[in-house]
Amino acid sequence: MHPREVLGEALRNLWTGVGRPLALAGAFALLVGGISFFDARVLVDANQKVAAWRDSGASITIVHAERSIDGAACDALAGVAGISGAGAGRTRPDGLPLPALPLGSPTFAEVTPGFARLIATAASGSATPGAATRDSLDQGGLLLSEALAKTLDRGPGTDLDTGHGRARVAGAYATPDDGRLTTLGYAALAQVPANGLFDYCWVEIWPPDPATAALARAAVAAERVSDVDVSVGQLNPTHGDHLDALALYQERPTRFAPVAAVAAGLLLGLVGVRLRRLEIASAMHAGVTRRALRAQLGIETSVWVGVGAAMAAPAIWFAVHVGNPLPAGPMAAPMAVVFATGMIATLTGALTGLELIREADLFTYFKNR
Repeated sequence: MHPREVLGEALRNLWTGVGRPLALAGAFALLVGGISFFDARVLVDANQKVAAWRDSGASITIVHAERSIDGAACDALAGVAGISGAGAGRTRPDGLPLPALPLGSPTFAEVTPGFARLIATAASGSATPGAATRDSLDQGGLLLSEALAKTLDRGPGTDLDTGHGRARVAGAYATPDDGRLTTLGYAALAQVPANGLFDYCWVEIWPPDPATAALARAAVAAERVSDVDVSVGQLNPTHGDHLDALALYQERPTRFAPVAAVAAGLLLGLVGVRLRRLEIASAMHAGVTRRALRAQLGIETSVWVGVGAAMAAPAIWFAVHVGNPLPAGPMAAPMAVVFATGMIATLTGALTGLELIREADLFTYFKNR
Protein backbone atom coordinates (compact mmCIF):
# COMPACT_ATOMS: atom_id res chain seq x y z
CA MET A 1 0.00 0.00 0.00
CA HIS A 2 1.06 3.54 -0.74
CA PRO A 3 1.83 5.61 2.40
CA ARG A 4 -1.02 7.96 1.49
CA GLU A 5 -3.44 5.02 1.41
CA VAL A 6 -2.16 3.75 4.76
CA LEU A 7 -2.72 7.17 6.31
CA GLY A 8 -6.17 7.49 4.75
CA GLU A 9 -7.21 4.04 6.02
CA ALA A 10 -5.99 4.87 9.53
CA LEU A 11 -7.88 8.18 9.58
CA ARG A 12 -11.05 6.56 8.28
CA ASN A 13 -10.88 3.92 10.98
CA LEU A 14 -10.46 6.60 13.62
CA TRP A 15 -13.29 8.72 12.24
CA THR A 16 -15.76 5.83 11.97
CA GLY A 17 -14.79 4.32 15.32
CA VAL A 18 -13.34 1.10 13.97
CA GLY A 19 -11.19 -0.35 16.70
CA ARG A 20 -13.01 1.58 19.48
CA PRO A 21 -10.50 4.49 19.67
CA LEU A 22 -12.54 6.55 22.13
CA ALA A 23 -13.01 3.61 24.48
CA LEU A 24 -9.30 2.84 24.33
CA ALA A 25 -8.41 6.50 24.88
CA GLY A 26 -10.63 6.51 27.96
CA ALA A 27 -8.99 3.32 29.18
CA PHE A 28 -5.53 4.89 28.70
CA ALA A 29 -6.61 7.99 30.63
CA LEU A 30 -8.00 5.81 33.40
CA LEU A 31 -5.07 3.39 33.68
CA VAL A 32 -1.93 5.39 32.88
CA GLY A 33 -3.49 8.69 33.97
CA GLY A 34 -4.63 7.07 37.21
CA ILE A 35 -1.13 5.76 37.93
CA SER A 36 0.30 9.23 37.28
CA PHE A 37 -2.40 10.85 39.44
CA PHE A 38 -1.63 8.57 42.39
CA ASP A 39 2.12 9.19 42.04
CA ALA A 40 1.49 12.94 41.92
CA ARG A 41 -0.51 12.88 45.15
CA VAL A 42 2.24 10.90 46.90
CA LEU A 43 4.77 13.50 45.72
CA VAL A 44 2.55 16.31 46.99
CA ASP A 45 2.38 14.56 50.36
CA ALA A 46 6.20 14.45 50.43
CA ASN A 47 6.29 18.16 49.54
CA GLN A 48 3.94 18.89 52.42
CA LYS A 49 6.26 17.08 54.85
CA VAL A 50 9.28 18.99 53.54
CA ALA A 51 7.48 22.34 53.72
CA ALA A 52 6.15 21.62 57.24
CA TRP A 53 9.65 20.76 58.42
CA ARG A 54 11.11 23.98 57.07
CA ASP A 55 8.16 26.19 58.06
CA SER A 56 8.45 24.97 61.66
CA GLY A 57 11.98 26.36 61.87
CA ALA A 58 13.61 22.93 62.06
CA SER A 59 16.00 24.00 59.29
CA ILE A 60 17.45 26.76 61.50
CA THR A 61 20.52 25.81 63.53
CA ILE A 62 21.34 27.94 66.56
CA VAL A 63 24.91 28.28 67.84
CA HIS A 64 24.94 29.76 71.35
CA ALA A 65 28.11 31.13 72.92
CA GLU A 66 27.50 34.04 75.31
CA ARG A 67 29.24 37.21 74.11
CA SER A 68 31.47 35.08 71.88
CA ILE A 69 29.72 35.10 68.49
CA ASP A 70 31.45 37.17 65.83
CA GLY A 71 28.55 39.11 64.30
CA ALA A 72 30.28 39.77 60.99
CA ALA A 73 31.36 36.13 60.62
CA CYS A 74 27.83 34.95 61.41
CA ASP A 75 26.22 37.23 58.82
CA ALA A 76 28.85 36.17 56.26
CA LEU A 77 27.68 32.55 56.52
CA ALA A 78 24.67 33.55 54.42
CA GLY A 79 27.00 33.60 51.42
CA VAL A 80 27.98 29.95 51.82
CA ALA A 81 26.41 27.42 49.47
CA GLY A 82 23.60 25.56 51.24
CA ILE A 83 22.97 28.37 53.75
CA SER A 84 19.98 30.52 52.88
CA GLY A 85 20.28 32.99 55.76
CA ALA A 86 22.30 33.74 58.88
CA GLY A 87 22.49 36.39 61.56
CA ALA A 88 23.53 37.06 65.14
CA GLY A 89 21.80 38.49 68.18
CA ARG A 90 22.37 39.39 71.83
CA THR A 91 19.83 39.91 74.57
CA ARG A 92 19.75 43.15 76.50
CA PRO A 93 19.19 42.32 80.20
CA ASP A 94 17.32 45.56 80.93
CA GLY A 95 14.49 44.87 78.47
CA LEU A 96 12.66 47.57 76.53
CA PRO A 97 10.44 49.90 78.60
CA LEU A 98 7.18 50.65 76.80
CA PRO A 99 4.71 53.24 78.15
CA ALA A 100 1.92 51.27 76.49
CA LEU A 101 2.85 48.25 78.67
CA PRO A 102 3.46 49.69 82.12
CA LEU A 103 3.15 46.33 83.88
CA GLY A 104 6.03 44.62 82.12
CA SER A 105 8.63 45.01 79.41
CA PRO A 106 9.14 42.58 76.54
CA THR A 107 12.45 40.90 75.91
CA PHE A 108 14.79 43.27 74.13
CA ALA A 109 17.57 42.09 71.82
CA GLU A 110 20.02 43.63 69.40
CA VAL A 111 20.35 41.75 66.12
CA THR A 112 22.44 42.03 62.99
CA PRO A 113 20.87 42.86 59.61
CA GLY A 114 21.26 39.22 58.58
CA PHE A 115 19.32 38.06 61.63
CA ALA A 116 16.53 40.55 60.94
CA ARG A 117 16.14 39.28 57.38
CA LEU A 118 16.24 35.67 58.52
CA ILE A 119 13.68 35.89 61.31
CA ALA A 120 11.33 38.03 59.20
CA THR A 121 11.17 35.59 56.29
CA ALA A 122 12.20 32.10 57.43
CA ALA A 123 10.04 29.59 59.30
CA SER A 124 6.78 30.95 57.86
CA GLY A 125 7.71 34.46 58.91
CA SER A 126 6.64 35.94 55.60
CA ALA A 127 3.09 34.65 56.20
CA THR A 128 2.76 36.64 59.44
CA PRO A 129 0.21 39.51 59.42
CA GLY A 130 2.17 42.76 59.27
CA ALA A 131 5.38 40.91 58.53
CA ALA A 132 8.50 42.95 57.91
CA THR A 133 9.61 43.09 54.28
CA ARG A 134 13.08 43.57 52.84
CA ASP A 135 12.21 47.19 52.05
CA SER A 136 10.93 47.93 55.56
CA LEU A 137 13.99 46.27 57.08
CA ASP A 138 16.29 48.35 54.88
CA GLN A 139 14.66 51.48 56.33
CA GLY A 140 15.57 50.35 59.86
CA GLY A 141 13.42 50.13 62.96
CA LEU A 142 12.24 47.63 65.53
CA LEU A 143 11.13 44.10 64.73
CA LEU A 144 8.28 42.99 66.96
CA SER A 145 7.18 39.45 67.70
CA GLU A 146 3.78 38.61 66.26
CA ALA A 147 2.19 38.57 69.72
CA LEU A 148 3.76 41.90 70.75
CA ALA A 149 2.83 43.59 67.45
CA LYS A 150 -0.77 42.48 67.94
CA THR A 151 -0.84 43.73 71.54
CA LEU A 152 0.57 47.11 70.55
CA ASP A 153 -1.39 47.24 67.28
CA ARG A 154 1.70 48.27 65.35
CA GLY A 155 2.57 47.43 61.75
CA PRO A 156 5.38 48.28 59.33
CA GLY A 157 6.10 51.99 59.09
CA THR A 158 4.31 52.99 62.33
CA ASP A 159 5.99 54.63 65.30
CA LEU A 160 6.30 53.30 68.83
CA ASP A 161 7.03 55.23 72.04
CA THR A 162 9.70 53.49 74.12
CA GLY A 163 11.63 54.32 77.25
CA HIS A 164 14.51 55.25 74.95
CA GLY A 165 12.48 57.54 72.71
CA ARG A 166 10.30 57.14 69.64
CA ALA A 167 11.21 54.24 67.34
CA ARG A 168 10.02 53.18 63.93
CA VAL A 169 8.49 49.70 63.58
CA ALA A 170 9.88 47.66 60.69
CA GLY A 171 7.28 44.92 61.06
CA ALA A 172 6.54 41.64 62.80
CA TYR A 173 8.01 38.13 62.75
CA ALA A 174 6.33 34.75 63.32
CA THR A 175 5.94 33.33 66.82
CA PRO A 176 3.56 30.37 66.45
CA ASP A 177 3.17 27.86 69.27
CA ASP A 178 4.52 24.92 67.27
CA GLY A 179 7.39 23.78 69.45
CA ARG A 180 9.99 26.35 68.44
CA LEU A 181 12.08 28.07 71.09
CA THR A 182 10.15 30.83 72.84
CA THR A 183 13.16 32.96 73.79
CA LEU A 184 12.04 35.64 71.36
CA GLY A 185 8.34 34.77 71.52
CA TYR A 186 7.46 38.13 73.11
CA ALA A 187 10.25 40.47 72.15
CA ALA A 188 11.40 43.59 70.36
CA LEU A 189 14.51 43.41 68.21
CA ALA A 190 16.66 46.40 67.34
CA GLN A 191 18.86 46.21 64.26
CA VAL A 192 22.50 47.06 64.89
CA PRO A 193 25.69 46.77 62.81
CA ALA A 194 27.25 43.30 62.70
CA ASN A 195 30.39 44.54 64.44
CA GLY A 196 31.32 43.14 67.84
CA LEU A 197 30.33 40.06 69.83
CA PHE A 198 26.89 38.52 70.21
CA ASP A 199 25.25 35.68 72.14
CA TYR A 200 23.88 33.48 69.38
CA CYS A 201 24.00 32.89 65.65
CA TRP A 202 21.01 31.57 63.71
CA VAL A 203 21.78 29.75 60.48
CA GLU A 204 19.16 28.42 58.07
CA ILE A 205 20.53 25.42 56.19
CA TRP A 206 18.58 24.45 53.10
CA PRO A 207 18.50 21.82 51.82
CA PRO A 208 19.32 19.99 55.09
CA ASP A 209 22.93 18.87 55.23
CA PRO A 210 24.85 17.87 58.39
CA ALA A 211 28.17 18.87 56.80
CA THR A 212 26.88 22.37 56.12
CA ALA A 213 25.41 22.57 59.63
CA ALA A 214 28.89 21.99 61.05
CA LEU A 215 30.01 25.25 59.42
CA ALA A 216 27.78 27.18 61.82
CA ARG A 217 30.44 26.82 64.53
CA ALA A 218 32.66 29.08 62.46
CA ALA A 219 30.63 32.00 63.83
CA VAL A 220 32.34 31.67 67.24
CA ALA A 221 35.09 34.28 67.53
CA ALA A 222 38.50 32.62 67.18
CA GLU A 223 39.89 34.23 70.32
CA ARG A 224 36.94 32.96 72.38
CA VAL A 225 36.73 29.33 71.19
CA SER A 226 38.76 27.90 74.07
CA ASP A 227 37.18 30.06 76.79
CA VAL A 228 33.44 29.61 76.28
CA ASP A 229 30.84 26.86 76.27
CA VAL A 230 29.38 26.44 72.81
CA SER A 231 26.01 24.75 72.32
CA VAL A 232 24.34 23.88 69.03
CA GLY A 233 20.64 23.16 68.60
CA GLN A 234 17.57 23.76 66.45
CA LEU A 235 15.02 26.53 66.54
CA ASN A 236 12.36 23.79 66.54
CA PRO A 237 13.42 20.22 67.41
CA THR A 238 9.91 18.74 67.48
CA HIS A 239 10.12 17.40 63.90
CA GLY A 240 13.46 15.68 64.38
CA ASP A 241 17.01 16.84 63.91
CA HIS A 242 17.31 15.76 60.29
CA LEU A 243 15.14 15.58 57.19
CA ASP A 244 16.19 13.32 54.33
CA ALA A 245 14.12 15.00 51.63
CA LEU A 246 15.79 12.96 48.89
CA ALA A 247 14.73 9.71 50.56
CA LEU A 248 11.12 10.90 50.73
CA TYR A 249 11.09 11.05 46.94
CA GLN A 250 13.37 8.16 46.06
CA GLU A 251 11.72 5.72 48.51
CA ARG A 252 8.11 6.75 47.98
CA PRO A 253 5.69 3.82 47.53
CA THR A 254 4.85 4.95 43.99
CA ARG A 255 8.45 5.10 42.77
CA PHE A 256 7.70 2.17 40.44
CA ALA A 257 4.87 4.06 38.74
CA PRO A 258 6.68 3.94 35.34
CA VAL A 259 6.85 0.14 35.61
CA ALA A 260 3.12 0.01 36.33
CA ALA A 261 2.51 2.32 33.38
CA VAL A 262 4.50 -0.01 31.12
CA ALA A 263 2.45 -3.01 32.25
CA ALA A 264 -0.83 -1.12 31.76
CA GLY A 265 0.26 0.18 28.35
CA LEU A 266 1.36 -3.21 27.08
CA LEU A 267 -1.89 -4.81 28.18
CA LEU A 268 -3.99 -2.02 26.67
CA GLY A 269 -2.14 -2.18 23.34
CA LEU A 270 -2.44 -5.96 23.13
CA VAL A 271 -6.14 -5.96 23.97
CA GLY A 272 -6.86 -3.16 21.50
CA VAL A 273 -5.35 -5.16 18.64
CA ARG A 274 -6.70 -8.57 19.72
CA LEU A 275 -10.22 -7.14 19.53
CA ARG A 276 -9.55 -6.51 15.81
CA ARG A 277 -7.89 -9.81 14.97
CA LEU A 278 -10.60 -10.82 12.48
CA GLU A 279 -10.35 -7.47 10.68
CA ILE A 280 -6.55 -7.63 10.58
CA ALA A 281 -6.40 -11.24 9.41
CA SER A 282 -8.94 -10.38 6.69
CA ALA A 283 -6.73 -7.50 5.56
CA MET A 284 -3.76 -9.88 5.37
CA HIS A 285 -5.86 -12.31 3.34
CA ALA A 286 -6.71 -9.46 0.95
CA GLY A 287 -3.01 -8.81 0.36
CA VAL A 288 -2.23 -6.00 2.82
CA THR A 289 1.36 -6.39 3.99
CA ARG A 290 2.38 -6.51 7.63
CA ARG A 291 4.52 -3.43 7.02
CA ALA A 292 1.46 -1.44 5.95
CA LEU A 293 -0.57 -2.81 8.90
CA ARG A 294 2.21 -1.81 11.32
CA ALA A 295 2.14 1.74 9.97
CA GLN A 296 -1.66 1.89 10.07
CA LEU A 297 -1.94 0.54 13.64
CA GLY A 298 0.94 2.77 14.72
CA ILE A 299 -0.92 5.86 13.49
CA GLU A 300 -4.23 4.82 15.02
CA THR A 301 -2.69 3.85 18.36
CA SER A 302 -0.64 7.06 18.57
CA VAL A 303 -3.76 9.15 17.98
CA TRP A 304 -5.96 7.53 20.62
CA VAL A 305 -3.09 7.41 23.10
CA GLY A 306 -2.61 11.15 22.59
CA VAL A 307 -6.33 11.73 23.09
CA GLY A 308 -6.19 9.66 26.27
CA ALA A 309 -3.27 11.71 27.58
CA ALA A 310 -5.21 14.91 26.86
CA MET A 311 -8.22 13.49 28.71
CA ALA A 312 -6.05 12.78 31.76
CA ALA A 313 -4.28 16.17 31.71
CA PRO A 314 -6.84 18.12 33.82
CA ALA A 315 -6.77 15.49 36.55
CA ILE A 316 -2.96 15.52 36.59
CA TRP A 317 -2.94 19.32 36.79
CA PHE A 318 -5.30 19.07 39.76
CA ALA A 319 -3.11 16.42 41.39
CA VAL A 320 0.14 18.41 41.20
CA HIS A 321 -1.30 21.79 42.23
CA VAL A 322 -3.97 21.24 44.88
CA GLY A 323 -2.45 21.19 48.36
CA ASN A 324 1.09 21.46 47.00
CA PRO A 325 3.10 23.94 49.10
CA LEU A 326 6.09 23.86 46.73
CA PRO A 327 6.42 24.80 43.04
CA ALA A 328 4.82 22.19 40.80
CA GLY A 329 7.48 22.51 38.08
CA PRO A 330 9.88 19.84 39.44
CA MET A 331 7.01 17.34 39.40
CA ALA A 332 6.75 17.58 35.62
CA ALA A 333 9.67 15.17 35.13
CA PRO A 334 8.23 12.15 37.00
CA MET A 335 4.79 12.77 35.49
CA ALA A 336 6.33 12.94 32.00
CA VAL A 337 8.23 9.70 32.59
CA VAL A 338 5.03 7.87 33.56
CA PHE A 339 3.17 9.12 30.50
CA ALA A 340 6.09 8.56 28.12
CA THR A 341 6.64 4.99 29.27
CA GLY A 342 2.90 4.33 29.16
CA MET A 343 2.63 5.68 25.61
CA ILE A 344 5.63 3.75 24.32
CA ALA A 345 4.44 0.56 26.03
CA THR A 346 0.96 0.93 24.52
CA LEU A 347 2.37 1.30 21.02
CA THR A 348 4.70 -1.65 21.64
CA GLY A 349 1.79 -3.74 22.89
CA ALA A 350 -0.25 -2.92 19.78
CA LEU A 351 2.57 -3.85 17.40
CA THR A 352 3.30 -7.00 19.39
CA GLY A 353 -0.36 -7.95 19.19
CA LEU A 354 -0.20 -7.53 15.42
CA GLU A 355 2.72 -9.97 15.18
CA LEU A 356 0.67 -12.57 17.08
CA ILE A 357 -2.12 -12.47 14.49
CA ARG A 358 -1.77 -14.93 11.58
CA GLU A 359 -3.61 -15.00 8.31
CA ALA A 360 -3.86 -18.81 8.58
CA ASP A 361 -6.11 -18.40 11.64
CA LEU A 362 -8.66 -16.27 9.75
CA PHE A 363 -11.42 -18.89 9.85
CA THR A 364 -10.72 -19.64 13.52
CA TYR A 365 -11.13 -15.93 14.31
CA PHE A 366 -14.34 -15.92 12.24
CA LYS A 367 -15.82 -18.85 14.16
CA ASN A 368 -14.86 -17.33 17.54
CA ARG A 369 -15.98 -13.80 16.74
